[in-house]
Amino acid sequence: MVRPEIEASWRRSRRVGLSPLSEVGVRPVRAVPSSHPLRRLAADVLNGFEKDISGSPFTAVLADAAGVIVDRRPGLPQLVTELDAAGVVVGRQFTEPLTGTNSISLTIELGRPVAVIGTEHFLMRFKDFACYGYPITAPSTGRLAGVLALVCPLDMASPLSLPLLRRFAEEIEHRIRLGAPAGQPRVPVVDARLPHYRRRRLPVLVAGEPGTGRTTAVRQLAGTNAVLRLDLTRPGHEQLAARHPGLVVVENIDALGSAEVVKLAHLLDAGTCWIALTSGPLAELDDNGRAFAARCVGRVELPPLRTRLDDLPALVNDHLAALGATGRLRFADSAWKALRRHTWLDNFRELHDLVEHLLALRTAGEITVHDLPERFRNDFAKQPRSLMAKTEYELIIKTLRTCGGNRVKAAEHLGISRSTLHRRLRSFGIAA
Repeated sequence: MVRPEIEASWRRSRRVGLSPLSEVGVRPVRAVPSSHPLRRLAADVLNGFEKDISGSPFTAVLADAAGVIVDRRPGLPQLVTELDAAGVVVGRQFTEPLTGTNSISLTIELGRPVAVIGTEHFLMRFKDFACYGYPITAPSTGRLAGVLALVCPLDMASPLSLPLLRRFAEEIEHRIRLGAPAGQPRVPVVDARLPHYRRRRLPVLVAGEPGTGRTTAVRQLAGTNAVLRLDLTRPGHEQLAARHPGLVVVENIDALGSAEVVKLAHLLDAGTCWIALTSGPLAELDDNGRAFAARCVGRVELPPLRTRLDDLPALVNDHLAALGATGRLRFADSAWKALRRHTWLDNFRELHDLVEHLLALRTAGEITVHDLPERFRNDFAKQPRSLMAKTEYELIIKTLRTCGGNRVKAAEHLGISRSTLHRRLRSFGIAA
């Protein structure tokens, strides 16, 4: 059975006159200079991606918002000829009217991560490939800045490919946010748009994984204004919101029940209060969440800590300073290596807890890997070094936590067999 979004894309492709036998190279290839903004900002991230897929039959492809491929990184030299023959070349535009259904065109069309596997491609040329696409959003506008795609042979298709793409796409978005050329050090920044949103009392969505600082961002947005965290299940919530002079906050809109979704829609329609919403990552929102996000003039997505590992020393020092311990503790190389290899599933909340733990252990001197909690030491000893394997590891561990440790449910959720899950767990040094 064909998925509805694939079938709809096929219909659109036929409507513009394409057939499955159409060729890719109808239009000439565009010249893409090395100074292209997206290509320049993403170069360092793609260098890391290329290193990680080196020696494997995977290819990373970066396209801009118009679907033009601006960079291509094959994992094997022999893939170049195959990609050239398929028309997957720098300068080629991949949109539905030109190339039918594929991971780049469909990501642009839907604005969310997609997988297009084998015969789901509209053109026969691509039916031997499995392709995955992840949108790259410009943090300042919330608009699509490009698509990061992963292409591989059909027999290498895996549901774990999209989480891998997400990591690199988030890293590119972080580079865009900073406007930093590839290779320059990154430093933490405060979102400069918050004062503007506050002055104009604009509706704002603050999105991000748990522990990324959504509550802190809301406090910064409010400034000196009072904050009302609104419980939509309570009677009289609309009157409370209308009377509140400061910022009204509705948290975790991606977890609202159907009745609360209706109430929030009414509240936004009424326009009687200054409101901020919080949610998980934008790419993971359902239809209701995306509809609410579209109604927010301001959208702030907070990057997870795993995309800011270069900032760890500065972030740790910030936490030490906040706790009055600046300059008293220093970290050995072994400790930094362990922290960089940690999964940070709870993001900055976990970092704060770690610093408090270390200060309880000692208030001065050197921190080595042996001073870290056991989970950090285990990560350092057993966690996979390859970023692709690391992403797979994180996804499996996170899914197991979500499923309460039930491996049958976790395997079903991941779209893999129970035996495959057990093999992967054993490869990570986790007893199956």
